[in-house]
Amino acid sequence: MPTSSDPFDSGDEGPQAGDWLLFNHKIELKNTFVHFSGFKRTEKRRVTCPGLLQSMMSSETVVMTGLSQSLQPVLRESSSAGTARTPSHTSPAQDAAQPQDLQRPAGTPSKVKDTDLARQRQLNKDLIAAASGPYAAFQVLDLISNNLETMNGVNLATAMHRISRACQVDGMAGQIKEHPIFLRLLHTTEKVLCQTLPDGMPRMPPKCCSVFAWSCANLGIFRTQLLARLALTAAKGLEGCEPHEVTNLLWAYATVCRNRKNKMGKGLEAAVAELMKASLAFLMPERVRAWKPQILMSALVSLVGLPWQPSSQKVVSDILDALAMQQGQLLAENTRPISIFFEELRKRQAQVALDIVQATSQKWPGFMQQFARGTCHKGHGRKNRKA
Repeated sequence: MPTSSDPFDSGDEGPQAGDWLLFNHKIELKNTFVHFSGFKRTEKRRVTCPGLLQSMMSSETVVMTGLSQSLQPVLRESSSAGTARTPSHTSPAQDAAQPQDLQRPAGTPSKVKDTDLARQRQLNKDLIAAASGPYAAFQVLDLISNNLETMNGVNLATAMHRISRACQVDGMAGQIKEHPIFLRLLHTTEKVLCQTLPDGMPRMPPKCCSVFAWSCANLGIFRTQLLARLALTAAKGLEGCEPHEVTNLLWAYATVCRNRKNKMGKGLEAAVAELMKASLAFLMPERVRAWKPQILMSALVSLVGLPWQPSSQKVVSDILDALAMQQGQLLAENTRPISIFFEELRKRQAQVALDIVQATSQKWPGFMQQFARGTCHKGHGRKNRKA
């Protein structure tokens, strides 16, 4: 059985989908997935689908990113350049080790772009359509089996997200995580995360990294290289992400840190540190004050589960201020995450907890009395739901 340090470890010995709960409580996350719009060369924003369409994905070549040596993929030339590779006859490890043929046919660049975008857009629609019914996860796997080599970051994230959502049925995740096509999906994503377009943009957009990381955490997938590359790619592009995409990322890695805290490895620890640095810079006071309570609570409870940083105290204090300013809206929310935050903070950072409670109580005494003393308003509005 592979260990957690094995780059091909899919976490099969881990819990089933939905079992990787943060602090043993379900945390409400905003539903999110990525898609193509129906408009040529454009991306249409929707409430549940803020994914960025990378129209430049059709460029003729991609280049390897400058990842640290420990995170670089093992690439080797095929022993026979003239022999076509048949994915169905290669092992997952062999598939991950072989270089992807990324050269496109000769032709006018604009025509190549149009062809690629149309095919990838249609594939995304097909993925969403396939993800229905009791066998949704297997239907998605069947669809991607012959398309993996041409799928871009949006396609990969959509496939992973639909599989993750379909695996909420008891026992389903275990079957999927051992499926050879699912392993190929993970290997292909690892390779894409190591590639950039000629203009320096990543082939896997940061928005898609958020969706993919959330799906991994939801399924209990633990692959050190995959999670590290997702974190590093996302960290470089957080400014282009929506608030819930950032908080979903934080939730995903907080869940990983809690469930595999003794098996992280230096490479993943360094990547999480980079993600934390970028996330804390993203969570500026003027930005978080405009966020809805649901997103603020997700950020709050995730931050306490991640490695504590010098600036973490300032950021969580700003989030508490933003929540206190919206006390009226909290009546319609499940506010258990706020109490969980204080409970966990006392366990992990006792002095910090005292400082935060004292400072915030001076500004918001009613708010702190309700949440910082172990009491909890459960709310009577929307129920927790999975992303």
